[in-house]
Amino acid sequence: MSVTVFSSTGCIRCDIVKNYLRDHDLPFVEHNIKTNDGSDAFKQFYRERRSQVRRDENGIFFPVVFDGTRVVQDAGVSLAWFMCGNALDAAIAPNSLGHGWIGGLNISACAGGHEAAFLEILRLLKAGGLCTELVSSGKNAALLRSVFEGKLADRLVFRLGAGLVENAELSQSLRTAKECAGKAETLFFLDIQGSDGRLAPAEVAEFARLMAEATSDNRLPLRIFNSNARDSINLLPYRTDARRWQVLAELA
Repeated sequence: MSVTVFSSTGCIRCDIVKNYLRDHDLPFVEHNIKTNDGSDAFKQFYRERRSQVRRDENGIFFPVVFDGTRVVQDAGVSLAWFMCGNALDAAIAPNSLGHGWIGGLNISACAGGHEAAFLEILRLLKAGGLCTELVSSGKNAALLRSVFEGKLADRLVFRLGAGLVENAELSQSLRTAKECAGKAETLFFLDIQGSDGRLAPAEVAEFARLMAEATSDNRLPLRIFNSNARDSINLLPYRTDARRWQVLAELA
């Protein structure tokens, strides 16, 4: 397999991928876009495969890796591709979190039989110097416990869909988060942008109630936020309703 890696100077995510390739004796050709030759090579590559290269308002996700057939980007996605092809596509996505953080890591979407690979990817990201933000809908509570026991999560964001607030596995995930979080950063974040649409204040209150009942604790540091910057909405009613069940609920 011929692998090309487009990287950038000072890119932690690029270094993680290159180190993995070296450690596993996988040859690759690197083009550093901060050099003239590397910049020219990437411009040519981008012209030929523009539709395959993913970017957002912050720019292109680096590293950009090409194996002759598929373009993969970002550290987590690249590691997943080398380990198990596209089996973790639903669980690991490019994410532009800055300041030493990496996201796009969805515990609940991890395909059965690939839990060990998911955990190894988290270990490599952490060992490379990144803080990890993981997403959960409540599913895969056993995997969540393994993540916490391995100290592989720095932040846990719950992203819910309709009907999940009464799900038994979500209750188990909440108990696991409380039992295993230790002294890590506040882990109870709730995104009002759910997996199938924006949550209503009453749904956030239901989540706070479930937190209280599942953990026997109504003083957990729940943080409520809106991940869609283009969706301007007043979050105060969400906090007000959540505080009926979690008195320390705040806006992130």
